[in-house]
Amino acid sequence: CMYFVENGEVRIVREQDGQTKEIKVCQKGDYFGELALLTKKPRAATAYANTEDTKCAILDVDAFERLLG
Repeated sequence: CMYFVENGEVRIVREQDGQTKEIKVCQKGDYFGELALLTKKPRAATAYANTEDTKCAILDVDAFERLLG
């Protein structure tokens, strides 16, 4: 799935050389997860809600492919 941040913050982190590295903090209006939909490979990072009021909309692979044609 691809995710759209509707409210709050989402922290994107990646494990690298045994260390957790923050890649990005997504705010309202940002999106993440699109790379996994495009490449059909496993996710390369992990997403965590950064605030209690975080809310995301989801677009699954079938809907994504229908939108792109």
